[in-house]
Amino acid sequence: MSTFVVSFVGEPLKTFRGKARHVSTGEEIAFASVNELVEFFEAMNVASGASRMAPMKEQPEQPAKP
Repeated sequence: MSTFVVSFVGEPLKTFRGKARHVSTGEEIAFASVNELVEFFEAMNVASGASRMAPMKEQPEQPAKP
């Protein structure tokens, strides 16, 4: 799993831009679209060996409530 810091700038709900930083490498980008942000996430996950589709942990079954 990778950790990112994402900062958004601009007016909420009108723009989608900002900066994203991959914590372990310090690599940072400026993005202006969802696609650019997702591509950065995917590139950093590949570079760090993290899988795009990490297996989900099974949740323990909860006992039925009376």
